[in-house]
Amino acid sequence: MEISLEQGDATATVRITGDVSIDHASDLRQLLLQAVASDQPLLINLEQTTSVDVTALQILCSVQHGLSANGRALAFHPAVSAPIAAAFAGAGLDSFLAATK
Repeated sequence: MEISLEQGDATATVRITGDVSIDHASDLRQLLLQAVASDQPLLINLEQTTSVDVTALQILCSVQHGLSANGRALAFHPAVSAPIAAAFAGAGLDSFLAATK
């Protein structure tokens, strides 16, 4: 997995590539918290993400929950691929994915 944070003038984009598993949970969480602290709209780019496990999905949901409690949201851009959408659905989180559109 590779993860990067790109902070532009208008948005913070977290780009995640490769397979995301529990082995990457700490790095993923830390970078997402850094992005949230920027107070910019948060975009998550999973275009090059090949798989995610339930730990990564839980982290994304947790970040979204914290953002929404403060009147903010995250969005996936571009839209997630079919395998990633299937991972959300398989974990019972397809409603989460729909709420971020």
